Amino acid sequence: MRAKQFIREYSREKTQQVHGEKIIQALQKDKQPRADLDIWNLHSRSSSWKELHPNDKQDLLNKVFAIIEMGDPTKNKEYSQWLARMYSKQIIPLEDVKSKMRDALEWYMTLKIRKKLKPEHKDINQMKHPNDLLRAMENYSEEDLEAPITDRGSSREIYRDSAIRVIVPKDTAAACYYGQGTKWCTAARSNNMFDQYHKMGDMYIIMPTKPKYEGEKYQFHFQSGQFMDEQDRDVDMYKVLKQYPSIRNIKTITDWAKRKTIPALMTDEDYAKWKDESNTQILNNRVMHGDMYTLSLNQPGNSIDSWKISSSTIEMLVEKSMMKQAEWSMLAGTDYIAYGWFDTTSNTCLGVTYAELGEDPETGVLTIDNDQFEKAEGLSNEPEVKKLEKFLKGMVRIEIEAQSSGLAEEQYYKAVNQLLDSYGYPMSVTGYSGGEPERA
Repeated sequence: MRAKQFIREYSREKTQQVHGEKIIQALQKDKQPRADLDIWNLHSRSSSWKELHPNDKQDLLNKVFAIIEMGDPTKNKEYSQWLARMYSKQIIPLEDVKSKMRDALEWYMTLKIRKKLKPEHKDINQMKHPNDLLRAMENYSEEDLEAPITDRGSSREIYRDSAIRVIVPKDTAAACYYGQGTKWCTAARSNNMFDQYHKMGDMYIIMPTKPKYEGEKYQFHFQSGQFMDEQDRDVDMYKVLKQYPSIRNIKTITDWAKRKTIPALMTDEDYAKWKDESNTQILNNRVMHGDMYTLSLNQPGNSIDSWKISSSTIEMLVEKSMMKQAEWSMLAGTDYIAYGWFDTTSNTCLGVTYAELGEDPETGVLTIDNDQFEKAEGLSNEPEVKKLEKFLKGMVRIEIEAQSSGLAEEQYYKAVNQLLDSYGYPMSVTGYSGGEPERA
């Protein structure tokens, strides 16, 4: 009884007290808040999220909660607490909260009012993941939910053969019509995100004429770097191309693939050129250390006071089977000085040594071994790796001192140059993590 009463008496202030810090953390890692770019204006006032002024943080939280509450179709916002908890767990982007999650909650609420909810679905707090709600709603017929969409809107069919149709929607109605049965926020019936994405560029909806399973569809949006299946999951591009290789017959798609560096979608000519260029980048930027070599994993052109691991570099190395996506992709975008150690014979990644500036040097410098590293003593005990760890610990100490000493600042810049010369400069050629190393 108390739980039900608490839900009915939703308080933004109380919910912020419980979930506020975790929501700020979730916002930092949210890659898709483009519809609400004003959210990021506050962050521009400080060099890090930790330095946000309390008033700015509160303003930021209020803006986020306003969006969360938009995702709740009830008058008394009885589902807002649940939505806040879902977002705080970093398992759903903010744009989905007010679009497809609102759609699902509207269906849920309608079924609840009509007393058609199954016993196992009646308590929304038993749903530990947004997908639990989305899957639950799939148990009900369209008659229980909403009528099918019939308005085709405005669109353009840019390609058709015996295997696929490719549609470019030009308005929200078309995005909803051709996106029926998907979990795309651009096909949502409320708070639809089509206009925000369309302002950036066209979306390409690929519809198999003989789908391998019911509801099979794909949506590509090059400007945002999103390539999704009907469940709004990132696709393994190579698997898609193996099934539907004629996608490469579409010039506008292969042109975008060349521009955005997506090897799986490139023409054979562009792919061969990319492969040569990326191989050259690796050869030019690696530094040999006996039977191993190092490659910088940082972004090129970064300020040396703000190191960030390059998502593009990680993706390229995954693409070339030098790194495993499951093991190393979690490092992409993090604020570390990072070098990968690679075997000279196989070119596989043996591990990564990284340093976090501003932290205790003894705990802020670490080496992560690849599971496949065969030497019993581990990579971190290799003499060359120990040497890099020692150097980075010294850099971290100097960087801390440089905050108050001009002499230490000069020493830090010298150390940076020595590091780059000794272990390699960041690479500039990018790639796409598509799954398999070979093209379809």
